[in-house]
Amino acid sequence: MLKGDSQFSVELRPKAACPVARFSNKVEWRMKDGKPFAVIQRVTCHALNKEQSGPGKKLGEYLVVRGLKGHTSVSGEVSTKTAAANTKARALADSALQKC
Repeated sequence: MLKGDSQFSVELRPKAACPVARFSNKVEWRMKDGKPFAVIQRVTCHALNKEQSGPGKKLGEYLVVRGLKGHTSVSGEVSTKTAAANTKARALADSALQKC
């Protein structure tokens, strides 16, 4: 956070059925003029295991795209099985700039 910025939280859980989510340790920040406007994070979704206590079968993996404060209309997921998934996730994030 920059001095004077207020806190802002973003939900990175995919909208797809995702009982157990595992989040990548990397977040891609989309920037314009040195200021972040969106984030992209890889999230792996799992069913619950037999004991209902943790991850079971892998259900899917997504690049979750969320706009930050002032760009919250940007929200979506791109399946990592999609051709050029990273490029599509970046295009979705960058659409926030066109809505300003």
